[in-house]
Amino acid sequence: MKESEPKVVEVIPILKGLPKPALSYFYRGDVREGEFVEIEVRKSKTLAVVSKVRDAREMRSNLRNSTFVLKKLAKRKANLGVSKAFIEAAERTATFYAANTGAILGSVIPKMFLTEPDLLSFYFPEVTRSAREPMLIQQETEERYSTYKSIIRENFAKKNSVLFIAPTNELARRAFTKLSPGIEEYTHLFTLDQKKKTLESVLKEASIDRHPVLFITTTSG
Repeated sequence: MKESEPKVVEVIPILKGLPKPALSYFYRGDVREGEFVEIEVRKSKTLAVVSKVRDAREMRSNLRNSTFVLKKLAKRKANLGVSKAFIEAAERTATFYAANTGAILGSVIPKMFLTEPDLLSFYFPEVTRSAREPMLIQQETEERYSTYKSIIRENFAKKNSVLFIAPTNELARRAFTKLSPGIEEYTHLFTLDQKKKTLESVLKEASIDRHPVLFITTTSG
């Protein structure tokens, strides 16, 4: 679709308690799946994620027979958002738990990104996953970290970055201490108990680094 062509944009409000999991809007311009947009819900502005973009001309008959008029999408957060795979994972999780996708997104995206989405850049190249990936590592602590180091080395050699998620801030710091030697300049620790300026600096450094990075964080960000 060309940028100027009219589109029907389906968005998922990052909000709990909505009866509809997604809302549709009319938009003329460039917009991509995964981008953040700003919409009005219950007379207040809220953040939403674009989940689908369709050509309005192909949906002409459906729109003509609709009992309501689509509102225009007023504001988009250009080049800010999450990956399509992230949205699909949230949708599958919502289906499994019989929950609202927006509520799932609100739970897994750290609050600082919801209040300041400008911290999230929007560049997600297609990733081809390896046919062989370890799903569960049951070893003693030192052996486990030795395996982690091997995984990191293998991925760095393939020019892939590695995301390491620990359950707590303390375990994230321990992982940083054990995994960073020798690759300190490419290892980034991101935990929400750090100062905001530090977190912003970590994100910026990790996003502009041309070398693969090891990004260590927790389940809450």
